[in-house]
Amino acid sequence: MTLALDPRLTIIQNMNRLFDRAAKGRRGLAVVAARRAALSEPGGTADSRAGWPHAARPIGGPSNASPRKTGTAPPRAGESFRGIPAHVYTTDDGLTVLRGKNAKANEDLLRKAASPFDYWFHVRGGPGSHVILRRDHPGQEVPRQSLLQAATLAALASFKSEDSRAEVLMAQVRDVRRSKGFAPGQVRVEAVMETLSVTLDRTLENRLRRS
Repeated sequence: MTLALDPRLTIIQNMNRLFDRAAKGRRGLAVVAARRAALSEPGGTADSRAGWPHAARPIGGPSNASPRKTGTAPPRAGESFRGIPAHVYTTDDGLTVLRGKNAKANEDLLRKAASPFDYWFHVRGGPGSHVILRRDHPGQEVPRQSLLQAATLAALASFKSEDSRAEVLMAQVRDVRRSKGFAPGQVRVEAVMETLSVTLDRTLENRLRRS
């Protein structure tokens, strides 16, 4: 198999371009599956919104989401979340998880700290903090344990915090958009990768917290 490299780009930039191309194909399959699932429900549409007051509720009409820059990842080693009011956690697999402390922090995490290929988590059905699980590159596989821990951290800082279980939406950051007229922290989710059902382990926050 021969891969064509762009001579205008560095080796790292060529690798990122190829990773993005591969990720786009996988993402397309996820979008098709999500749209089929939505359309199969009575009155469903291919769109959904996350963030209260209409978390994960299907909505109609065209998307007016503001475009997001993709393809250029914030530096992983530069701690690009510094200055953003957020809790920082490390999963048992050693991955970094960020959770916003307020609506503005939720927005800044998405806009300033997260890469397009990072994973985003938000409780389904109501208000809650945004959680970002950082990845080093688009092709990085994340252990199931880390996904569930990030989802649990999202549920613990939500309207479901007193419940024993909660459902949490998971998406790639590139598929989470803020539309015109939305309040800070409210977003539109164009493709949900998975809805995770988690048990609210209240010891998890202190055990995984870095700051």
